[in-house]
Amino acid sequence: MRDKLLTIIIPSFNMDRWLSKCLQSLETSDARLMDLLDVIIVNDGSTDGTSAIAHEFATRHSQSVTVIDKHNGHYGSCINAALPIAKGTFVKVLDADDSFDAVNFGSFLHFLNTVGDVDLVTSDYDIVDENGNVTEYVKLPYPSDREFGMKELAATRHELIMHGVAYRTEIFREIDYKQTEGCVFTDTEWMFKPMLNVKRIRHYNKPVYRYLVGRADQSVSPKLAVRLLPVQKQIFGNILKIYSSAVQAGVSEPYREYMVMYLARIYRIIFSVYFLRHSLDGLGKEFWPWHLRVCEEVPECSNVAGDFGKIFAGHRFEINAVAKWFKSEGRSCLWPAVYRIYYYMRRPSRIRELFG
Repeated sequence: MRDKLLTIIIPSFNMDRWLSKCLQSLETSDARLMDLLDVIIVNDGSTDGTSAIAHEFATRHSQSVTVIDKHNGHYGSCINAALPIAKGTFVKVLDADDSFDAVNFGSFLHFLNTVGDVDLVTSDYDIVDENGNVTEYVKLPYPSDREFGMKELAATRHELIMHGVAYRTEIFREIDYKQTEGCVFTDTEWMFKPMLNVKRIRHYNKPVYRYLVGRADQSVSPKLAVRLLPVQKQIFGNILKIYSSAVQAGVSEPYREYMVMYLARIYRIIFSVYFLRHSLDGLGKEFWPWHLRVCEEVPECSNVAGDFGKIFAGHRFEINAVAKWFKSEGRSCLWPAVYRIYYYMRRPSRIRELFG
């Protein structure tokens, strides 16, 4: 029986610098709202003060907080450890270096109480720097005054990520969900397979999640992203198998469209990491054979590569300038670099303005 409104899973590995702020963001001005929460902090074999911070918070909120201390198994293992004991009607993942908006989180909980038996609740989110300053407000293009479905969600072509979603918890039991363990980037899977069971959706049109971007040791930082490229490709292969199985089973067009859009998104990220790792001349030796294998499964990815190829052919100087810019010091996170390459590839003449 569900006796909580929202389960919040917090995977944590050596996060004592950030975890206190993360947990404090759950304490709204209305103390009664804590009773609606089922907070599961998963200490993934930390060697710093993460466990102590988690247990101190659990002591103060014993009816709402559970701490799981376990050996290190990476992100997916934390999700897999928490889901079986989740008590909330809905479930949301909160990374330990991120937080919730102190004002909007309480309002979001009231909203969840009103949405009824929906499968997914989306919400806007902020991207913040290490000082907590908002660098971008991500406003999702969904209606907030009514329920909608996957056809309407897919039609927006918006690349939805985990920071903007809360699922109906039972979905994960219905599909016997298991996230890949032993590696990073598995939050990609969180946004793929469960979406195949989503039919009814509501949207909350204020930022709830505060997504920290800019830590040098984040898995999306350029140096780590380059080193972890094989892992990114492994996760892409996992979701590609889910896509292939769904297509063979006759999945309806809105779901197929969403999956293709998401695969193309991960494809672009992998391409950008290849671009970080190789000179342009060496890119083809490793990237294109992999690309051809992908396109056998998802022909739409050939369109993405075709767009890149046209730009390569006509703007060799500009692309090399972007590569130099990527590899320069001070670019502490991959995501801005990825978005920037999309921007400048579509407007290559602008690069001359930057690099002369």
